[in-house]
Amino acid sequence: MDYIELIVTIKPRTPWAEILVAQLAEEGFDSFVDTEEGIIAYGPSIQIDPAFMENLDKFRTPDAEHTFELIKVPHQNWNELWEADFDPVYVEDKLSILAPFHDKALAKGLVIEIQPQTSFGTGHHQTTWLVSKAMFDLKMPENVLDMGAGT
Repeated sequence: MDYIELIVTIKPRTPWAEILVAQLAEEGFDSFVDTEEGIIAYGPSIQIDPAFMENLDKFRTPDAEHTFELIKVPHQNWNELWEADFDPVYVEDKLSILAPFHDKALAKGLVIEIQPQTSFGTGHHQTTWLVSKAMFDLKMPENVLDMGAGT
């Protein structure tokens, strides 16, 4: 499904960005990104009224300056794109966290292989790196049970 990306700059940003998000949600936009200049809104193109662009003036207020840029985003496999940018994680030279599609020759030290998905558990979060590093300094038994650590 194609999407619509609406880039909006607003000066002053407060309180107009929040008001605009509420208005755009009523128009079919379903996700929003706050930026320093305003917002970026996304919505499935099939849910956005084709006359939307002609009616952008209804979102203007005399108390703020607005610019609108509307971009059609063609259908893409977002998971595939995200996975393509999934870099290996290295905890010094002691541990490598790789995806199944990474070249195993890139490995340094022990290897943990994780299939990346759009969820927690890829090894990229700072706490994962820090805990992995700290574990090398601990005297641990051969087997460890990790309980309650999320996905």
